[in-house]
This record gives sequence, structure tokens and C-alpha cells, in this order.
Amino acid sequence: MGQCQSVCTSKTAPGSPREKDDRGLEPSSSGAGGGKNPASVLNLGKEAEMYFAKGGKVWYQKCPTTPADAADETAVEEEKLNIKSSDGVVLRAILARPATPSSPNASLDGVAVVMCHPHPFIGGGMHNPLMVNVSRRLAAAGTTTLRFDFRGVGASTGKRTWMRQGEQDDVLACARYLTRLQGVDPTRVYVAGYSFGASVALGALDQERSDHVAGFVGISYPFGVKAMLIPGGGKCRSEKPKLFLVASGDVMCKDGEKGAEAEIATLPKPTETVRVDTGHGWSGRHAAVARIILEWLESVRGGGGGGGKGSNEGSSSEGSTPGGSRNNSAKSLKLRAGGSGNLRSESKRSQPQRFGRAR
Repeated sequence: MGQCQSVCTSKTAPGSPREKDDRGLEPSSSGAGGGKNPASVLNLGKEAEMYFAKGGKVWYQKCPTTPADAADETAVEEEKLNIKSSDGVVLRAILARPATPSSPNASLDGVAVVMCHPHPFIGGGMHNPLMVNVSRRLAAAGTTTLRFDFRGVGASTGKRTWMRQGEQDDVLACARYLTRLQGVDPTRVYVAGYSFGASVALGALDQERSDHVAGFVGISYPFGVKAMLIPGGGKCRSEKPKLFLVASGDVMCKDGEKGAEAEIATLPKPTETVRVDTGHGWSGRHAAVARIILEWLESVRGGGGGGGKGSNEGSSSEGSTPGGSRNNSAKSLKLRAGGSGNLRSESKRSQPQRFGRAR
């Protein structure tokens, strides 16, 4: 693929291709879960088949949430955009910024994040509740966020590509658009993804033309055999800062938490890992996800395009001791809720919660 060109063509572009479906779903996926279980088609295993069975092909569009997950949409200003990717593909996107003129958090001034959605064959798109709520919470805190539909999804033009090279181009095109946006620090543009989106985003980070991307956030990255959802993804070689949010009960991660930790340990540093007691849908945890990402974005301040000055290496978890036997390749924050186990809001934190280091 040639180098992506990223251009805002219009706010709504009436009459643009695929305008009739702006819900983040592929046209073939708009039925209410009819046909064969998509998890079976994708060969995700029996546990995943049971997990996705009720939602079928629109699971990610209607995945379970709680009232506490909802972000305050009045705290942000959103704008519909069309962004040009490679091969003339036009991506439908939504830009979000704080509704107040001044940033609520000065340390996040200039920070921007591209949000990459989960697998479209299971209903993934930029309107996925986790994508929407996290994007709005990040924006309300002072960042600029851009969530979009990959090529061939929702109102975006084009078709999916073999080896997902085109989709990686989409991520880089969105990131490049943000670097040219007034108020954005071009050295503080990050890519974040959920499941399938995390795999595509990490692949994009590894591209030679990703010099304008400062780092990566992966939510429910499909470690192990599930990563085969992204053919040719390969092993990441980038030394830019990387944050992984791992759900303890994630059906999309082979060998669960241990499998994720083992694979993260093989990645170039700096890396950080957050483990949360929840499932693949992150129900009741949307505010926590946003808070963790914000804390990490502040911790890597000054690292710019890949210099992880704020990303100290090390690993520990609740109950472990410094210098213990755990792998020391990643800094780990373990978030566990007390009592009922629910995280109710961004401002009310579960205890204990801390960063730990092992050397």
C-alpha cells in the first residue's frame, strides 16, 4: 500500500456511498443475529460460541452495559467527518473534543487518540458502547478522540483487505489527520483498539510509516490463536509505549490472563499491563477503562513518538512482592473492585489500586 493521505472531506457528506447505514455494521451483518453463530464461523472455540450466541452478528452493537457505563455526551462536542485513507477509501469518523473551551486537565493538552472498533462480523463498529463511552470520557477529560469505521463497515467505503493491510492504512490515515488538527500535539497521537481493533492498531504501530504515532493501547487484545483473526499480524517489533488492558475472564484470549501476560512479556519494551476482573464485554467497567487510559497517557508524557520516558519497566500484582518471581518485562496495575465487585464511576475508585514494580 502507498502512504496514507488523511483529509477531512466534509462533516456529513450527504449522498456519499453507504450513507444509508451509519450504525457501524457491515450490510451483511445488520440482521438480528440470524444464521450461523459468527463465533463458530470465525473458529473462536466453544467458550466464545456460547458467549456470543445471544447477540449473534450484532453482539458488539448491543453488548451488555450498565447505567454507570454511560458517558455524559453533553461534556463533549462531536463532529462527523469523512477521512481519506489509501486507495481513495473514505472512512466515516466522529471527532470528539471537550465541550468547555479550556482543557479540564492541562497535562493532557494536545493528546489525541484514534479509537479502533471490534470485529465487524460480530457487529463491531464505531458505535459499539465501549468505543462510544470511552471516547467521550477521554474527550471530556481534555483529549481529542477520533473513532471511525474501518473500510467496508458502516458508511465507510471500500472492502476488507487480505492481511488487513488496508485496515492498518485506515488507522494510520486517522492518526495522520489528527496530527494536522489545530490544538493537537503531533508528537502525542496514540492509537487504541478493542479486540479486533487492537490487533489492527498494533499492526499499524509496527509499520515503517507509523512515525506519527506515539504509542498504543489495546483493550482485550486477542492473544494466542484468536490473533489469527488478523492474518499476518506477526510479532510487534515497535519500541513505542504500549498499554494492554486484560479482562480476567476474556473468552477472546487463549489461556486467559496467563496467556496474555506470557505474550506481552515477549514484546519490545516499554509495555504496561492492567488486569481487570471482568469479561470480554467490559460491562460496568467503561469508566475504569477510560480512567486507566488517561492515567497511562499522563505517565508517558514527554515520551513523544515512542520514547517511553514515563513507562518504567517492571511487574507486580496485588499480593506480590518486589523482586518476586513474576516476569519483570512489564509494569502492571491490578484493578480489583471491593464489595460487590462493581466500579460505579470514574471518580469512585476501587481499593486497593496501585502501580507496582519488580526489578
